[in-house]
Amino acid sequence: MLASKSALKPAVTQKSKTSHVSKPEKASTVAKAKKVQLIRYKFTMPETEHALIRGLKKRCLAMGVTARKSYLIRAAVLCLADLEDRAVLTALKRPAQIKTRKPAKREK
Repeated sequence: MLASKSALKPAVTQKSKTSHVSKPEKASTVAKAKKVQLIRYKFTMPETEHALIRGLKKRCLAMGVTARKSYLIRAAVLCLADLEDRAVLTALKRPAQIKTRKPAKREK
């Protein structure tokens, strides 16, 4: 024989309102550190300086550390930031000035 639909459903038990467990406080009370926004940026450099970066990457590998080009550049910027003004000016005089203009667009 066929059983009615209500007989097939399991009985639903009601939860007691007193058994409600309080949730822990949200992390909003704790000061959250803001995420640092990452910026993508392209730049031009001579092949000789790019070869220096490749050499630095190989040196890092020899020491057991993998370093990407962007990591090396960021480390160099942090080192420059720690220098005194005279040392920064001396470091800025080392690379030769290069033209950084984009090539002209071709007309169709």
